[in-house]
Amino acid sequence: FEEQAQAQLTQSEEKALEPIYDKANTAIQAVAQELGYTYVLDVVGGSLLYAPDDRDISAQVKAKLQGM
Repeated sequence: FEEQAQAQLTQSEEKALEPIYDKANTAIQAVAQELGYTYVLDVVGGSLLYAPDDRDISAQVKAKLQGM
């Protein structure tokens, strides 16, 4: 019962915080574009918050790996 209650609480918290995170992410992207930033990093969480789409090298890396 305790595990189920904890899971439900976690799910409720995530659902409640989702609009706040979405709004913050939208604001971060807007400010980064306005100021001409190439990347915005979350130093606490260690994640990338903003990067322009034209800087995504995933396709090139995938092609390189297939050629190896």
